[in-house]
Amino acid sequence: MKRSGGVAGRPFYHYSIDEMEAHVKKVGDLSDLKALRAELGFRKSKRARELDDLLARLHHSWTDSFDPGAGEKGTDR
Repeated sequence: MKRSGGVAGRPFYHYSIDEMEAHVKKVGDLSDLKALRAELGFRKSKRARELDDLLARLHHSWTDSFDPGAGEKGTDR
């Protein structure tokens, strides 16, 4: 099956790095954090790498793991 490409599955595609940094303050669950980190994987600027590092540390504090697939502490995810 051929996929069409595009930006499907990238809810933060149109966000500037400033908007992404502001959104981090509103992140309330692991799925938002993972979506932000996924988008940052497409970005190569120094600010994007620094923001991804911050989100990786936040992910670690929530899950006790640096594994991007890890669920929240105390859950089976």
